[in-house]
Amino acid sequence: MLGLRLFHKSMWTIDCDACGARFEPGTGGVCATCQRILCPEHLHGSWLRRMAVDVGAASVCVECRTAGGRGTGGSKGRRGARGDATSPGGASGHESR
Repeated sequence: MLGLRLFHKSMWTIDCDACGARFEPGTGGVCATCQRILCPEHLHGSWLRRMAVDVGAASVCVECRTAGGRGTGGSKGRRGARGDATSPGGASGHESR
């Protein structure tokens, strides 16, 4: 095919906001809650979660999932997906009864 390489490593890499590791853009991604760019280990956590995201589940990082979906924002102090600071009571402002 005249030197056309279909399955090759990408020449572009991105740094993970959580650990600083370099990874290819197609393997990791952006968390829908805290908006951080993360490597596959910090974004998905497991191959099962990666498959769920591939078929349409929300791409939420391991840290936000373990924090109950509140979007802690990590060590960089980022804000939630709506742009507001998240609190222990949740970003919606509704109280639970």
